[in-house]
Amino acid sequence: DEATALWGLWTPADVRVYLPEPRILVVKQGAAGATVYDADAEAFVPALTMDVVEPVGAGDAFAGGFLTGLHRGLSPARAARLGVLAAGSALSAIGDVGVLPPTDVVDEMLDLDEAGWRAQGYPAATMGERDDVVADR
Repeated sequence: DEATALWGLWTPADVRVYLPEPRILVVKQGAAGATVYDADAEAFVPALTMDVVEPVGAGDAFAGGFLTGLHRGLSPARAARLGVLAAGSALSAIGDVGVLPPTDVVDEMLDLDEAGWRAQGYPAATMGERDDVVADR
């Protein structure tokens, strides 16, 4: 949306023409997902289907998850998946604390093939799981 407003661009690929640097560029596309550019490669990472409780903070959570993934050595596309999961934690938060799914669930989701990821919904945590996950993070 920001790229369209600033430059009148209509596709994520157009943005890369105007912003050839930095090496990794992410164009978030709201509820649709995000496109990640890494040098000459491009990957679209769809958002997960979920019930949204509160949209505030999802973009920042995505950025935090994405940067954490890069810091941990994930590929940009897998880091974007972690960003989507982090955004989901913000979108599904009750109150002001979002919680990622348990680590084993996150790892399984990051390893899904593209069709599996597209078919996946955001995993809902029960209140009992939430206490355990907060202690682990």
